[in-house]
Amino acid sequence: MKKRKILAVLLALVMVLGMTACGGGSNDGDDPVKVVDEDYSWWEGDWYGWWTVFDGDGYYYDYIDESYDCCAYIEPKDGAHLLTIWDEYMNDYSDESLAKVMIEIDLDDNVAESVYTIGNYFWDGAVDTGEWYIDPEYAGVDNMIIIEGSYVDEYGDYCEYGVVLTKWGYEWNEDDSTYPPYYYESYFLPLMEDGESLPVVFEPY
Repeated sequence: MKKRKILAVLLALVMVLGMTACGGGSNDGDDPVKVVDEDYSWWEGDWYGWWTVFDGDGYYYDYIDESYDCCAYIEPKDGAHLLTIWDEYMNDYSDESLAKVMIEIDLDDNVAESVYTIGNYFWDGAVDTGEWYIDPEYAGVDNMIIIEGSYVDEYGDYCEYGVVLTKWGYEWNEDDSTYPPYYYESYFLPLMEDGESLPVVFEPY
């Protein structure tokens, strides 16, 4: 585990998305029925970044100000979207991930929030409806999102955490955002420059 300075403000993305309307209805039945094309393409796909523990007690006290590189993937599932996060230690998208949380994406306001399903989790804690509010218009940084959450585990220990992600294929915006992932220069950037896909198993060592 690596201890690094945590910036007080985590910035995220402003990205304008819209819904495309096709055609228009009429009473004579000759015109096509109005169809709304919901475009989730900006949200869906591969992301990378890091997560950190802001505050905690008990078991989590020693993790405060620790941060860990991570990968993430947003995919359509069961009428919503599943966000999966895997990091340096829980490092396998399929078999051992840090988080799996169903989210609903509101294209009108360009935000997303968690929705309760059985099995929603981040690390040792559950994630219920509305506990994650993801706002990519937070501070005008392109192609980034921020997640903040907290939980109390089964033993009563408290953990408050945050996740900062940017889209795979984009360089990390250090000027307007936060420090890059620890393995950015040695691992993430070379993979992207070589046109490689996001690693399904994250092994940066």
